[in-house]
Amino acid sequence: MGVWTLVSPNQVADADGIVTLDMPTAMRVNELGELGDVMIGTRPPLKLVIRCEPKALGCVGPDGMAKISIASAQIFCDDNEIINPVEQEIAWIFMRFGNWQASMQPEIQGNFVKAVIWHFEPVEHTNAKHGSEMIGSLSELFARYYDDRTIKGSEVVQIQATPKPQWFAPLLTRDYESETLPLWHFELRPELKI
Repeated sequence: MGVWTLVSPNQVADADGIVTLDMPTAMRVNELGELGDVMIGTRPPLKLVIRCEPKALGCVGPDGMAKISIASAQIFCDDNEIINPVEQEIAWIFMRFGNWQASMQPEIQGNFVKAVIWHFEPVEHTNAKHGSEMIGSLSELFARYYDDRTIKGSEVVQIQATPKPQWFAPLLTRDYESETLPLWHFELRPELKI
């Protein structure tokens, strides 16, 4: 799931000082927002398009396999190509560590692979009226990155992952504006003592 929370024990202790915590409660009293955690949204879909070299298009063999030579890679948000390198990095982070569902489709012409296209979309569109959908919180993105770097299969292979502060800088700025990769920020604040 990749969800981290920060909870003060006094938020969940009963009258006898016994602390119990379930996930719904942890989410309601989560204090990570006080440290800058926000939910991030953008316009779906995100796409990664790998175009094949026209002179070396991969012919699909009888076994269904094709060797291709990559000519270019493009990243799109809502069918708008992302050219800015910082925005490309943000979109790549979203694709790798966000909570949208990934699917892959080859573009085949005749018996040749022209492109391979990865689509990233929310499982359910809940905000179609505004054109944006939540892709996850900053803490979720980093938790999934941390898992990717420290766990292989079901085994912990290391306990340290390289910090990535450069990821968060453009996601936290209030003056970020983009036509090709618009972002929505939702600050998370804990519920008062329950």
